[in-house]
Amino acid sequence: MPTLVHIVLMFGLCFGFQNKLPFLYGRSSFTDKLLHCSYCLGFHCGWLAWLLTALMAWSWPEATVQANLASLVVWAFVGSASCYLLDTVMKRVEESVPAFREYVQVIAAANGFSFEEEADEEEADEEEADEEP
Repeated sequence: MPTLVHIVLMFGLCFGFQNKLPFLYGRSSFTDKLLHCSYCLGFHCGWLAWLLTALMAWSWPEATVQANLASLVVWAFVGSASCYLLDTVMKRVEESVPAFREYVQVIAAANGFSFEEEADEEEADEEEADEEP
């Protein structure tokens, strides 16, 4: 079963994919939707964390292959739930603490990122989705 360290690994992967790898955005509508959904991306980060942990252990006895595959599925769902939960908590903290929000905006502006542009893009995407039949 995943421990707290593994859950932090899953969330770190999810956060990194969503916020630290800008070249992943704009490649396809599927990847854009996946990167905006912490639950969906958390599922994939869960099995990826399982794979990284299994490779570090480097032992695959044939008798435990079925148990390992069941464990992979458990880790994937633990990843989806924990990434969604932690992402939601982080968003609430960012929204509720004005000083924290200003600090994040200053850091983002120093790195060439603007929250206003992201909000405009999300509104445009929502309008396009509403117009399509």
